[in-house]
Amino acid sequence: MSSIASVLLAGVIGGTIALPVFGTMFGPWLLVVTFVQAPVLLLPVTFALWAFHISYQRYRDERETIFQV
Repeated sequence: MSSIASVLLAGVIGGTIALPVFGTMFGPWLLVVTFVQAPVLLLPVTFALWAFHISYQRYRDERETIFQV
């Protein structure tokens, strides 16, 4: 569920930057419509979120080793 929320939040942020008033509403809607029409575009998005998750997990593991005595 958090990956869906992060993609929609990216749509809100991108839409707000592109068009401050209406972009906030149409940004996530455009993402949903695009993913419904072309589901193959979900593959790079899913891969990017998975890669971020793995990278952040490695960062946290490395960070924990700093504080071990």
